[in-house]
Amino acid sequence: QKAKIKLVDCVEYVTKDSIGYEDENCNPRMVKTPWFQEELPFTEAAEIGTNKVIKDHATIGIVITSDGTITDLNRSNYEEVEENIINELKVLNKPFIVVLNTIHPNSNESINLSNKLSKKYEVPVLPISIETMNENDITNLLREAFYEFKVDYIKFNIPDWIGALNNTHPLKMKFISKMKESTTNINKVRDTQNININLEENDEIASSYISYIDADNDEVTITLEAKEGLYEETLKSLIGENINSKGDLIKILTDLGKGK
Repeated sequence: QKAKIKLVDCVEYVTKDSIGYEDENCNPRMVKTPWFQEELPFTEAAEIGTNKVIKDHATIGIVITSDGTITDLNRSNYEEVEENIINELKVLNKPFIVVLNTIHPNSNESINLSNKLSKKYEVPVLPISIETMNENDITNLLREAFYEFKVDYIKFNIPDWIGALNNTHPLKMKFISKMKESTTNINKVRDTQNININLEENDEIASSYISYIDADNDEVTITLEAKEGLYEETLKSLIGENINSKGDLIKILTDLGKGK
C-alpha cells in the first residue's frame, strides 16, 4: 500500500531558556512573514504561522517535546509550551501524537515519562531518539499517528456473492448482525482493531481488515473475507447438489438452461 505524506515543520512556542529570538540588546528579533507587510517579533510570527498550519493545512499533528537530554535545556523548559500546544490541538479537535525526543529511548526513565505523559494527555507518547531514528521508528510513528484519525462513518465490503443473497438468508443476516454488533464505541481508527478481532471470532469470517481510510470525511472501510468452503456450502444449500469444482457448477447451470 502507498500513501502520500506532506510534512510541515512548525516552530510554535519558544521555551523560556531558548536563545536566538532576541538581538544583542535583548530586543525581540524581527522577521518577515507571508501574512503581514510589517515585520513581527520572532516569537509572535512563530505562533501565528504554526496556528495557521494547524487550523488550515494539517490533517494530523506530531508534537515533538523532550525529556531534557538532547540539549542544555532541562525538562522543565518544555513542560509549559508542550501543554499549550497540546491543549490547542485538543480545542481544534485535531488528531495528534507526541514524540518524546531523548537520547535514551529504551531507558526506564524515558519509558516511565512517556507513560506518564500519555496518561496526562490521553494520546500515544513515543520515546524516540530523533537523531538516530531508523526506518522502523518512522514506520511505528506513522502507524501510531494513523491510528489517531477520527472515525465517524464505517463502511463494510463483504463478498459480492453474500451481498447477492436474499436479505432473509441466514448467512447474510449473520454477517449484518455481526457488523452491527462490532461497531459500538468506535471513535478512532485505533478502535477499529477491536472490530477486526470481534469479527474474526465468527465462524463464517476468515479475515477482517481496514482497506481504505478517507481522512477528509472521517470514514473507514473494512473488508470482510468469508471462510474457505463457505461459498460451496451456500451453493449446495441453494441448489441442492454438491459442487466440488467449477465444472460441476457449469454442468448444473447448463442443465438449468436446458430446462428453460
